[in-house]
Amino acid sequence: MSDLLKQLKSMNPITGDCSDIESIKKFSPTDANIDSTHVLASIQQPQNEKLIKAAVELARDERWGSDYKKAIINKLTVSIAIEILKHIPGRIAIEIDASLSFDTDGIMSKAHQLVDTYRNLRIDQSRLLIKIPATWEGIQAAQKLEREQINCSLIFVYSFIQAQACADSNVFQISTPVEPICAWYKTNEPDTDYSGANDPGVATLISIYQNYKYFGYPTRIMGTGFNSMLQIQALAGCDQLAITPALLDALSKQTGLLERQLIAPIPAPEDYRPLAMPEKEFRWSFNYSVMAHAKLAEDIRLLDDTQRQIEAIISQYLENNP
Repeated sequence: MSDLLKQLKSMNPITGDCSDIESIKKFSPTDANIDSTHVLASIQQPQNEKLIKAAVELARDERWGSDYKKAIINKLTVSIAIEILKHIPGRIAIEIDASLSFDTDGIMSKAHQLVDTYRNLRIDQSRLLIKIPATWEGIQAAQKLEREQINCSLIFVYSFIQAQACADSNVFQISTPVEPICAWYKTNEPDTDYSGANDPGVATLISIYQNYKYFGYPTRIMGTGFNSMLQIQALAGCDQLAITPALLDALSKQTGLLERQLIAPIPAPEDYRPLAMPEKEFRWSFNYSVMAHAKLAEDIRLLDDTQRQIEAIISQYLENNP
């Protein structure tokens, strides 16, 4: 009998939740995800100072600009992405700046900049996913970008409210963090059993999946943020699963029967779909989704903090290497 990873790959595509080339080669995911945490971890290792040096050299022509440090970070991320794309058949997912999370025009401008950067390196936009926080402004930007065939992955989707707005906007993909949802409930409602089928992160994703399939929305849902194989196994058959190297390794070393858990229902007629959610309803309903509201804000702050740490390291390097 084949290992669990091979069985899982037969049911749904896998996104490598890492920027480590050796892990990408070893586990052969369909797609890959680069986030600021990965970039920060890479440049904090002394042996990888060469990555910063190379990015600085590539950005030399922009050194008199006000966004010189951001230009260096962009070159750094692009270099990592280009190398990863050599080893996967699918897409690479790349972030926008956290500071743009509530700026529709700013998000679109950044997305266009990213697409142009990769196009100049002969990477077609069909191999890119622009990761955008699932704020109202982010969802509106994604809707407009999708009309330009610039595919977007709306991240930090913690609620049905966000998922519905994304489906209304025909975004390509949403990303729901499973363990962070569970962890929030364990902290804030500790007297409940959240083991096994009671895992609220798993339940949230399954609910969105079933709704999307019932109403025939093309938007894909990706599970991410796992901390155990049990969470992954409970979502076998999902549209996409983003998995860290540690869990990919654990899955590859375990055998046994992995059964598909997510099975799409028979879709309803298209005219059964609910009306698109207006902004006022989204903001009011989302305000009452306490966990989702808190987690989205927290994730944006953490993303901003990580991106600032990267800028600080770049600043230190420039001071030491004028």
